[in-house]
Amino acid sequence: AVVSTQSTGDSLRLNLNNKNVKSLENLDFKSFPRLEFFFLRGNRIRSFFGLPYLSFLKILDVSHNTIDSLEFLPVLPNLKELYLGSNSLTSLVGLNSMPQLEILSVSCNELRNLKGMQDQPSLLALFLSSNLLVDFEGWPLFPSLETLRLAGNPVIDEDPTHGRLCAVSVVGPGLIRIDNKDVSQAELETDEQYPIILSTAFRDGITFDDLDDDVYKCCHNYIVNKQMQRLNETPNVPCQLVEVELKGGHSEQDVISAEFLFKCEDHIHRDELPSTPNSTGSRGYRIGTLAYQWFRGSRGGHFSPIMDAIQNTYTISQEDAGLALKCVCTTILPDGSAGVEVYVITHDVIAISPTATRVTIEGDLIEGSRVYAKTGYVGGTEGPSMFQWYRAQLHPDEDEENPPEPINDANSFEYTITREDIGHSLIVVYTPVRNDGITGNPITARTNQAIVEAMAPALPDSDINVSGSFVENSPLVVHLSDLDNVSLFTPLSMPSPKPETPHENHAQKRIQWYRSSGQTGETSQEMDWILIEGAVSIEYTPSYQDIGYRLKVEVTNEAEQSQRSFVTPTISPGPPFIESLVNEGSPEEGNELTVKGDYYGGVEGQSVIHWYRRDKRNANTEGEADFHEIPGANETKYTPTAEDVGCYVYAHYTPIRSDGMVGKTSVVKLQDFITPSHPKVEGLLIVGDPVVASELITRYKYIGGEEGSSKYLWLRANSSSPSDIENATPIPGTENKRVYFPTPEDQGKVLVFKYSPIREDGVQGETKYVTTQVIAGSKENVVVNEPNNNAKESGSEHTQQVSEKKKENLNKEDPPLHPEESPRQVDEHSNSVVSEVESQSAHEESEAEEHSDSVVSEV
Repeated sequence: AVVSTQSTGDSLRLNLNNKNVKSLENLDFKSFPRLEFFFLRGNRIRSFFGLPYLSFLKILDVSHNTIDSLEFLPVLPNLKELYLGSNSLTSLVGLNSMPQLEILSVSCNELRNLKGMQDQPSLLALFLSSNLLVDFEGWPLFPSLETLRLAGNPVIDEDPTHGRLCAVSVVGPGLIRIDNKDVSQAELETDEQYPIILSTAFRDGITFDDLDDDVYKCCHNYIVNKQMQRLNETPNVPCQLVEVELKGGHSEQDVISAEFLFKCEDHIHRDELPSTPNSTGSRGYRIGTLAYQWFRGSRGGHFSPIMDAIQNTYTISQEDAGLALKCVCTTILPDGSAGVEVYVITHDVIAISPTATRVTIEGDLIEGSRVYAKTGYVGGTEGPSMFQWYRAQLHPDEDEENPPEPINDANSFEYTITREDIGHSLIVVYTPVRNDGITGNPITARTNQAIVEAMAPALPDSDINVSGSFVENSPLVVHLSDLDNVSLFTPLSMPSPKPETPHENHAQKRIQWYRSSGQTGETSQEMDWILIEGAVSIEYTPSYQDIGYRLKVEVTNEAEQSQRSFVTPTISPGPPFIESLVNEGSPEEGNELTVKGDYYGGVEGQSVIHWYRRDKRNANTEGEADFHEIPGANETKYTPTAEDVGCYVYAHYTPIRSDGMVGKTSVVKLQDFITPSHPKVEGLLIVGDPVVASELITRYKYIGGEEGSSKYLWLRANSSSPSDIENATPIPGTENKRVYFPTPEDQGKVLVFKYSPIREDGVQGETKYVTTQVIAGSKENVVVNEPNNNAKESGSEHTQQVSEKKKENLNKEDPPLHPEESPRQVDEHSNSVVSEVESQSAHEESEAEEHSDSVVSEV
């Protein structure tokens, strides 16, 4: 049957290949309310006019038609694969951002650039073969792109070396393969030698031939001149951009400023522009002020805004190290709306050596209190910096005679004062460490007062006092003149047990702590107090629930039926820190790991997490250089990959409070190294046209350690039913081959690819099968595009070249992925167009064909 409809649960597929369809206007889409797979290859469709909003559509194939515009292509929120090859497209204007789009084919068209195409955040594979691309001007952002096809374009054919380097620069280091050849480590290292600004310059149209020895300056001038040209050519803009200048350095802590000079009515303006109409009255609108926003960006030109960086000056921070900065200047119209937008990009920011800028000791110097080291750091991203606390004499000039004594196990940024510290001063040594293991010079801080005993001075019998820092997680202690007479019983709400031997001269007392229920502005007499369950000791440690509230402790003398109380100041949040950090999960490839810990220090903000791997052979060494940060692993959860097998996995957790205060990084290591999982395969697909003599190749993702000598085999079956697959006939000579060219003997049959994953140690996983559609005859029967009468320069040399190229490349369109290629799985549940499984019986096919004829008759 030419038209194939198949309902599987809520899915539905419609096949209108080679049905001479010329328009989509009259197609009855109401019959397919949950359409997921739509095939329209080899027809005469010129436009997407009439295609409705199909919210469930996953695959759309309109290759081998005469489409010359994407104007009426709607945004399809669940579309994963879009095939537009062998049409008459000269532009991708109208291709809006599709949030789920992972495969896009526009091979064998007439594209000279990608201007007008919006960013595609999820795109994994982009096929651009056999077009007229001469540079990378107008390319949008492809942050997830892994596979790129450019063969048959001047940009890659005329100079493959520079063409590949341009592609790596524009896409970013995540690009894995270009035209069936892996991106090499040498190509990545070459790209890293160029400034980040180069990728943006390539998008503006610069080429390697335009570069000189000072690549940054060349790119900067090129981008500025391009903006001047575009702005001056834009109608109804009263001002011209005449100069863009960056002042200041490009290292951490440097202050950098961006100045944009505009010329309005022969006057030069910097920070503000005239808000009066142009005297000629012919340029349209008025401009008022300039607005600024700074961004930081990585390779590939991916920039993100910096919070609160909205002046034309900016102080470079440690977060910017290794990145480039971009300042965007927007003209603001008198009505508050935005006018034109221009920008400038800096040199790559240089990270200075890890440097400790300050360290102080904060907290009350009282026995039982917790003190902490408050630090300042610059020099890239801080890693596991080191601390050591010492107990010393009160006066520094006594150190020579009595050297400071290191305190055992006191190597955190915080320290709880003990009785041994009374009468001494404390010293903390802070050694800054960058996340790449580079260590800076240590600095020290010292208390200038001696540690005092927790007991308060002698008080009158009726007095009560509480000592402590009144900070979350720092102990508070009650002091009474007759403390020895205090018996610690149950809370006041419970009856007191009778003592076995009452004391004649000692009154029995009990203690209860309360938390205020109102705001701190009320007087203590007016406050309502909430009993804190279990808080019946002379010592109480404020918790997160106490922050922003006052505490009250009551001491009741039951014999005398008297009561004394003390109300504390408002409890403040303590410094952010993590306790009980653990790394949960089984240490096996593919199993999710989770880092968890108990956060203290007010309300947690956007804490920072980084995952690292370290080869088990180096796990007992003291060096830090063999820690390798895992790209993109910055969430609480991480799933180990094949790269982690044989390594220990570490999580670095840097707590950050909601007000931006940063605590010290805690590190937790998975107890065992990552082991390979049982061999298995995911996303097994067959890529290519199911046509005689057309190349077919398999695509899959192997999981389970290092792949060994996995077994492959092609088979021939009557259909894709389980019984026919079980009885399929092996095709001689296809053992352990992932590529196959269907022969005339395969026509009318279904091809089966059998794959048995085997790990390098010989362990074999479950065998998987994938089938093609029914193999058709040769491509000579495929409809070739008619000439486009509306195309510009239809008789020109370029158009003739493209037409000839289309005929020559009918068998080359979207060549399949390289035999060794194994990119990320697109979607376990999304079948590729070229590997669609036909599972209908002969009766079902007959019904489908009848339905097909009725649908086509409506068209």
